[in-house]
Amino acid sequence: MSTAREPSPGAPEQGTELLAEEHWTKEEDLITSLCQASVAAHPGALRSVAHFSNGALDFVVRPRPCAPLPAGRSSDGELITVEGRPGRHMVVWAEDVDRSLRRFNTGELVRLVVATRGGGMYCGRIKAGQYLAGLCPTGDRVTELDEELNVLVQRIRTQVHHLPDEHLGGETLRRLPAPSGVSALHVEFGMAAADRTAQARLRVVWHRFVNAVDLQYAAYYRDWAMVCAGDAFDAPALGVRLLGLATPHRRTMYGDLAAAVRTDIARLRTALRPLTSEPIDRLVLDVQEGAIYVHWLDRGSGTFVLGVTVDQFRVADAEERMRRLIRALA
Repeated sequence: MSTAREPSPGAPEQGTELLAEEHWTKEEDLITSLCQASVAAHPGALRSVAHFSNGALDFVVRPRPCAPLPAGRSSDGELITVEGRPGRHMVVWAEDVDRSLRRFNTGELVRLVVATRGGGMYCGRIKAGQYLAGLCPTGDRVTELDEELNVLVQRIRTQVHHLPDEHLGGETLRRLPAPSGVSALHVEFGMAAADRTAQARLRVVWHRFVNAVDLQYAAYYRDWAMVCAGDAFDAPALGVRLLGLATPHRRTMYGDLAAAVRTDIARLRTALRPLTSEPIDRLVLDVQEGAIYVHWLDRGSGTFVLGVTVDQFRVADAEERMRRLIRALA
């Protein structure tokens, strides 16, 4: 995981620019110092970091020098407004998605990552009403953005607010044991997989990768139609994690979530527009008890794999397991 040197309170990092709203008067406090240290340590991966409280933009930190973002059609061209606009879109969308995901009984949305070949965005919840949003200008460094801001959010939670670490992104030391196989694996097919030979091949893939340890659910969609979906929700080891929601209902809800992705990507592209016009390749919705992933196979259209883990310590493992499943599909 990326590391940033610890700043000294009252001594902002050289090589960064702090744009603060008037209501944010503590320009030298620990929060801004921590943000400036991260941006200074990763200037090529962190295009900017913005802090929001209760829907209001507090400040933006960016490297110095830094070319301005395009203002678009907005009549408000004030620098801090333009720089904070993508993050504001992400925070609003994150709060909407959080309300939608509460019905899964897996906790609040704490981390959101959107990746394209032309860059990406991150939105992390520090605590209720407080968020960090970060921009990455190149697609090959989105992982660096993600890992550094996970650390930054954790530092602000623990050092400033004295709150526990929520393990954004899972454990630092990833472990990926081979799944032992799940006899209770449930697999179903949509109309797009009517061929029995194709169904048999897909069933083998799902039994290789979907398991009760990390990747507990995966669904493959082609042109927005479900091809195959499978889960280990009936495994006895998962019973205590999935209390309060009947398994058939949970499966239906994940299908509804996949359908909602079609409208959600339009909002995400709006947030990304000042940064890149590239199609979205990857979306991560990290909740307090696990995560939901969407990886597109045709660069932002209707062919994708949706994966789920319900174990927060296995967030990184589950996404890697899903990548392997996607390679097997290819």
